[in-house]
Parts: sequence; C-alpha cells; structure tokens
Amino acid sequence: MNFNKKSFYIVAVVLLTITANCKKDKEEASNNQSSSGSVPSFNLTGSPAQNLITVFEGGIAALESNATNPSAAANELNSILSAVNVEDLRAQAKAAKEAGNGATEEEKKKLNEAFEKYKKLAATIGSQDPGAFNDVHTKWSAAFGVK
Repeated sequence: MNFNKKSFYIVAVVLLTITANCKKDKEEASNNQSSSGSVPSFNLTGSPAQNLITVFEGGIAALESNATNPSAAANELNSILSAVNVEDLRAQAKAAKEAGNGATEEEKKKLNEAFEKYKKLAATIGSQDPGAFNDVHTKWSAAFGVK
C-alpha cells in the first residue's frame, strides 16, 4: 500500500474529526450527569413545619431553574424525593400538631402559597412534555399532600 501526501492528510483529517467528536460527546455526557445527578441537601434544623416548607421550596427552586426542561425538572424532584423522607417529615409535623406545637398561621400561609406556586409551575412544565414530567409530579403531589 503506497501512501502519498494527499492520502496522509485525508487520514489525518478523518482521525482529528473522530477525536474531536468523541471528546465533544464525553463533555456533553459529563455536563448532563453533573446537572441532573446532583443530590440536594437541606438544613432541616427547624420545626417540623419549617422543615417541610424548606424541602418543598427546594422543589419549587428546582422547577424554576428547569422551567424549560421537563426532564431535568423531573430528575430534580426525583432527587429530592430520594434524598429526603417526606413521609417522615409529614409524620413529624402531624405529631407536633397533636402535641400542640403545630405550624403557626404564618407557616400554614407560607406552605399554602408554596403549594399554589408549585401547581402553576407544574402545570406549565407538565404541558411542555407530559411524559417526562407528570409521573414525578404525581409522586411529589402525593408525598406532600398537594391537592
């Protein structure tokens, strides 16, 4: 096989193109993992009601930052649901209420306002891609008792 200068350049260009595309694919995969693979953490040192509000507002923030990407929004909500035992938070809030240390009127108002804000965001995001978002929306709503 006899390679001339032109053949060498063609092979070099093809190899450079392949290498550049592989590097680009790796960078995109890395960016996708870092944006959707983050595990949220919350400082849950307040009252049970405050802790519930903190986590719920974290979900709202996730929706706001991913308002145009229903898949990313769903991933963020799933991450929160995986990282935080919402059922336990609600049980703590219920126990506090039964013990006479329930949510204050201000906390109740804040949570209700957060529920309304969530409903609007979820409707907007869910309408963009129902298949990507509505399953986690159902789980999130059930976990927090959003009606």
